[in-house]
Amino acid sequence: MNRDRLHLWQDRLARNDSQYENWYARMDERERLYQGSRYIFPLVNKYRPSNAKTPHVRNICSELIEAQVDSNIPSPKVTAVHEKDEPLAKIIEDMLRNEMDRLPFAEINDLMERIVPIQGGGAYLVEWDNTARTHTTIGELNVVPIHPRQMVPQDGVYSGIEDMDYIILKMRRPGNTYTGGTGRTFPSRARLSRISRAATAPRLRTW
Repeated sequence: MNRDRLHLWQDRLARNDSQYENWYARMDERERLYQGSRYIFPLVNKYRPSNAKTPHVRNICSELIEAQVDSNIPSPKVTAVHEKDEPLAKIIEDMLRNEMDRLPFAEINDLMERIVPIQGGGAYLVEWDNTARTHTTIGELNVVPIHPRQMVPQDGVYSGIEDMDYIILKMRRPGNTYTGGTGRTFPSRARLSRISRAATAPRLRTW
């Protein structure tokens, strides 16, 4: 990437990022509610301090979300159009199951089952990792959960993602990114809010 192109996308990132600051603040507030906020909002008594806190918290938000978490992942099913192709359909099913076992879909699903109710949506980044090698193959599939705070949409386009010229993803640097194999790590439930900080060292991705 030449310097002019780099500056172009840096300017686009800064401009679009600033336009979504209010949305980022809302996302942070939703995660604070999930974690259990102690702040009292002065809705009735206008003289009550706006920074007042309560010593007792019944985290209704967390309870409602945790009650909806479903750890079940549907098993793939391939139906052959022709009877003679049923063995091929079985091969495809087995391949899909192997990929589900290889990738940390249990952790990904556990994470997204909480991100989506908290933020109202989420995304998956599906890539081909060409650095993964075996004796007989080159590359493998890689799936990464994307928090809405990591996505920077094109400002001014509100009709849908399909109408945008580009979307910028804030990803961790290669040294800290989600990699293939056993080195892949995902935030635990107690550290869910930290995923929004995945952009501390961003690298640009555009579509």
